[in-house]
Amino acid sequence: MKKTIFLTILLLLATVLATGVSALTEVVPIQRSGDVLELNELLGDVTETLDASDAPVALGTYHLSNGMGVTDVNTYLRLQWDWPPEYAQAKVVYDKDDDDNVGDFLWFEDGEEAFTFELEFANGLRSNISANGDLNDFIGLDLRIFGEFFTIMAANYQPATGLSMTLASPVKIVELEDADPAQVFSGNVVINSEAIEDADVDFYFNTNFGYFMLSKMRYRLYTDGIGGYEPYIAPGQG
Repeated sequence: MKKTIFLTILLLLATVLATGVSALTEVVPIQRSGDVLELNELLGDVTETLDASDAPVALGTYHLSNGMGVTDVNTYLRLQWDWPPEYAQAKVVYDKDDDDNVGDFLWFEDGEEAFTFELEFANGLRSNISANGDLNDFIGLDLRIFGEFFTIMAANYQPATGLSMTLASPVKIVELEDADPAQVFSGNVVINSEAIEDADVDFYFNTNFGYFMLSKMRYRLYTDGIGGYEPYIAPGQG
């Protein structure tokens, strides 16, 4: 029997707190064109992508501008991505959790992909490249990640080591580095000097026009259950 499952961004992204981002609560129906989510069905089989039309606060579109131009920033939460397709290993189950509680849970397979978060710079976010590789036109711009603003404090590009970027919120310093852009999701994530082993970052950029142009930034989080247990998230938990 099919049933419409209403999740919240808070539940779906319970592990987002590991990134230093404040989780927001927005109710999102996981369904598309009359196809509704069934128990034990992967979320990505029904809804490949959530965007501003689903969660206008957490995934809203906004604008960035600097001396190099203006671009829209589109925000996506992907539950299915790439080709051949990969899926977030998440589904709603009626089961017993590791504490013997019985009920409906959002279940993640431990150690597998939870989701891919994506910022798309529609016209390209551009900067001149200084002699030492600094991307000074990025400095001071605010990126909105799940509704919270992070200011770009530093950005540097080196042909041999790729792109590195430092973001700051009032309480977090986030360092992102993608040393091998040709290899998907090979980057590093450090938050307040602590390496986040369950996260990868991937930058898409071009330097063929005499300046640096960032077209996309993707962040992937993997689930990490306590003590190796599978993560079970009950309604109202985060």
